Amino acid sequence: MENKAIDSLSDWALVAPKAFFEAQQLFATFFDSSTVGLGIFDSQLRFQAVNNALAAVNGLPARAHVGKTAREVLGNFNGLELALQHVLVTGEPAFGLQLSGHMPNRAEVVHWIGNYFPIKDNLGNVRQIGAVVTEVSKQKTLEQSLDKLTNRLLEIRDECTQLLDRCISETRTISYLLHLPLLNEAGFASAARWYVDGFAQRSRIKVNLYLPPDSARLPQRVEMALFRVLQESLTNVHRHANTSAVDIHLERNIEAVAMEVKDYGRGIPPEELQRLQEPSSIGSVGLAGMRERVHELAGRLDIRSDHCGTVVSVTIPVPCTERRCIRSERKI
Repeated sequence: MENKAIDSLSDWALVAPKAFFEAQQLFATFFDSSTVGLGIFDSQLRFQAVNNALAAVNGLPARAHVGKTAREVLGNFNGLELALQHVLVTGEPAFGLQLSGHMPNRAEVVHWIGNYFPIKDNLGNVRQIGAVVTEVSKQKTLEQSLDKLTNRLLEIRDECTQLLDRCISETRTISYLLHLPLLNEAGFASAARWYVDGFAQRSRIKVNLYLPPDSARLPQRVEMALFRVLQESLTNVHRHANTSAVDIHLERNIEAVAMEVKDYGRGIPPEELQRLQEPSSIGSVGLAGMRERVHELAGRLDIRSDHCGTVVSVTIPVPCTERRCIRSERKI
């Protein structure tokens, strides 16, 4: 009879129960085996049926849902209740509803996307609400991790940019410190002004330079020694002193020229200062070079330091070529 057309009411009476039973079985099989969360609510928003996939999302066995409201099972998810009420009152479905939060029966935050649609009777009245739910907690966690990683990468990029800028600045400053101006053409006074201006600009340390009003040239070896002492002193200030200002005084008389470089930084620890003062000290190549240059000219190099800062002073004899004494006047 299954392969014949149904021509009479008696034939329908024989076929209908079997067809209805098969449809129920098909629906039940699909409902239970689906990997997507499926559920049915009654008009009081109580669970009537829940498949295993939705039970896993809610963290409660499927049979424990039956007869309980959405609030009792899921907690206070206002967005869900409002969506279900909307479907119940308007008869219109609610698609793509995204919800996140803590459920009473799961420790972690749960994220899911739900589609809710009306199930109507023959008169068009909403009697039940069907739910199709997909959990996206893992995807959401991955998205959040990706966002954190992206933000971290941006922070690292900014940190690297800052470090690169500092390295470039330091390289420029060190390169500037190592550059030798044309002392032969300009003389120490002009070269010192040029050098100090560039150092102050690049290091952001204020440098006060006090030179004698008479800018007469000194012997080349003396100017070279003074300039190297000035270079090395400011290099050490930039690297170690942590000061915001430096004072440089140059004085000359008929017998000698003297220069003092004073900073207002952290100073040199006493034990380190004592070691640097020893003639045989090899702790600083720059200091050794300064001392050697000055001693070759029969001069004297001295370093004083305390918690108020450090003073490097040098005195070099100058052959007297004039019969008068040239003295400097300090600016106040």
